[in-house]
Amino acid sequence: MSKVAKYVEWVKLLFEENKVLDEANKRLLKQYCKERNNSGSDGKHTDVSTK
Repeated sequence: MSKVAKYVEWVKLLFEENKVLDEANKRLLKQYCKERNNSGSDGKHTDVSTK
C-alpha cells in the first residue's frame, strides 16, 4: 500500500470517528440543556451588588 493510500485510509477513519463524536456531543448537549431547564432557578446565578 502506498503512503498516499495509507493517508487516505487514515483520513477516512478520522472522518468516521469524528461523526461518532459529533453525534455523542449533540446528544450530551441536548441532555445538558434539558437538565439545566429542569433545574429551575437552583442553577441560575444572580448578580448581587456589593457597593
